[in-house]
Amino acid sequence: MVTPESGSIDLSKILAARGPRATLLVLPKWAAVADQTHPGWVRIRQLVFPQDPETVLAPGVQLTIARSRGRGEPLRPVGLASPMHAAFLAPAVVQTMAGAAIEPMIVTPDNRIVLGHVSKSSLYVLSDPDLINNHGMGDVRQARAALDLLDTLNSTGAGSILFDVTANGLGRSRSPLKLAFDPPFLSVTLTIFVAMLLAGWQALVRFGPIHRAERAIAFGKVALVDNRAALVRRAGREAQLGGRYVQLIRDRAVALFRLPQTLDEAALDARLETLNPRRSFAAVAAAARSADDRSQLVAAAKSLNCWLTEVQE
Repeated sequence: MVTPESGSIDLSKILAARGPRATLLVLPKWAAVADQTHPGWVRIRQLVFPQDPETVLAPGVQLTIARSRGRGEPLRPVGLASPMHAAFLAPAVVQTMAGAAIEPMIVTPDNRIVLGHVSKSSLYVLSDPDLINNHGMGDVRQARAALDLLDTLNSTGAGSILFDVTANGLGRSRSPLKLAFDPPFLSVTLTIFVAMLLAGWQALVRFGPIHRAERAIAFGKVALVDNRAALVRRAGREAQLGGRYVQLIRDRAVALFRLPQTLDEAALDARLETLNPRRSFAAVAAAARSADDRSQLVAAAKSLNCWLTEVQE
């Protein structure tokens, strides 16, 4: 018994190895996904497109797949070689097949083929897997009919039934190199190959001149800032910058908290005093204005920065 999951699976090696021995091929019908709540189980997602099972035996055997609604009506065995005791009932959705090389063995009441024999071979094709899958075997009548079907097809004297799961990707290890060139991984392989070609091309042929990033501060501006800082230090006037730094922090606070621009300096200082209960703005501002040397100015500036950081938390 061979149960391919899609029509794209190559069955030529499996069927060639079977030779004259009776083989039952069950066509795919459902697209399933893993059941997240029950490991090892699957859930039905949808019916596969009819064109998929039509290609299982292509191009040697042409099949036409059709589907119709079933109402549990009995399926009829036809022909002398048919399993006469396989009393199957039609599932809710009946998948049937037609083809010039298919000889009917079990048909629906309107003579559409469910089980057929490929002429001049020992290959049998079951178009609807719902007759013998787990769902179908849940009904005792379907299970009994499935056993009768297998007994009939296995009447050549064989003592067992072989389920070939290599068509389902089991029972063999696939070469990683070969897997890279099989769908759906083929698209990823081609993408990586094209990316490598582009990287090699870029290494050999540069796309235009080298683009160098511009400096954030030009050399002239850096020199200007350094020179002015050196002049202030040489003049000994660093401590006199405290008042200007206080004004800078005050302007920053006005912008951050959108305080009215019409407030005078005293009213503005009063508003700023209420913003931080942990640190007094007036006290740190007075310390910055009254700094006598560089160390006092740095300490006062740090306090002003801490005041501004704390009011933003």
